[in-house]
Amino acid sequence: AKSSENERVNSLSWSKYDTWLGGVESYEVYRSLDGSDFENIAILTDDDSTFSDDISEFVNPELGGQQSKGNFCYFIIATEGASNPYNKVGVSRSNVTCLEQKHEVFVPNVFNPTSSNSKNREFKPVVSFAESYLLIIYNRWGEKIFESTDGLVGWDGYLASGKLAPKSSYVYLVQFTNAFGVVIEQKGYFSLLY
Repeated sequence: AKSSENERVNSLSWSKYDTWLGGVESYEVYRSLDGSDFENIAILTDDDSTFSDDISEFVNPELGGQQSKGNFCYFIIATEGASNPYNKVGVSRSNVTCLEQKHEVFVPNVFNPTSSNSKNREFKPVVSFAESYLLIIYNRWGEKIFESTDGLVGWDGYLASGKLAPKSSYVYLVQFTNAFGVVIEQKGYFSLLY
């Protein structure tokens, strides 16, 4: 298995099973994401020995209310064709192979907590394929005004006092562990407007 970070596709290839008297009826592809149970994601013909798994839907960090860590595991089940002269259908399962997707980060440079568009009302870096997430927001004097350890929760522009923060530039620090176990830290500026 190999991944292509530009297209967000995991490509699988395997050797065809060729020792059955009845030939191969089908290949079934199973996938596990972040240690979840394996699920059948494709049934292929006996002519197939490759499969491309489009994982672009998992780049969005919300998956069942949690961020995906980007750990993908696969196995293949081959099923023998019905032409076996002994009327027995064989089944063969491959080894499990796993790969990890590279993290992806998008940080907005402006947000408006009073916007008519709900997507613009929260400052939230979008970090895909990561764990151990931390977001800290500082004001221009270096005072911490917001902190979150949930990658799906951003800053709504309000201070602890319940008042809307003033229009200004703010500093963010986002820290997370990527799928390879490396701690990544990114910081920068963004603006609050309304």
